Amino acid sequence: MNDSIDATGQVGVPDLLGVPEAAALLRVGLTFAYESTARFIATGSNDEIPAIKVGRLTRVPRVALERFMGVPITWPIPVVAMPAVRPSESVGSGVSSSRAAGPRRRPRPAPPQSAPRLFES
Repeated sequence: MNDSIDATGQVGVPDLLGVPEAAALLRVGLTFAYESTARFIATGSNDEIPAIKVGRLTRVPRVALERFMGVPITWPIPVVAMPAVRPSESVGSGVSSSRAAGPRRRPRPAPPQSAPRLFES
């Protein structure tokens, strides 16, 4: 990708963005962004994230994304930290857990002290 250099000599916004970068700018999930770009490529709808195919890669042209958003893109993309919500803290659970969420696993059985001898001579 080509990075444009502005008058101050700093690297600007690239001409083609990846779908994850476009998703971060729009603050949408990756699944939605990939589905929206695929729908744009298939239909050309103005309601979808504009994208082109470059070989097997899907790229979002900066100019088309700026037109879609209605504002110019600043670079680097600001990272917004999303608070982590554990299932035990979700609305309506009413029960808190000190364990990290995940499947419960049974402890492994202890290995035998000595292997049984099947064929003794």
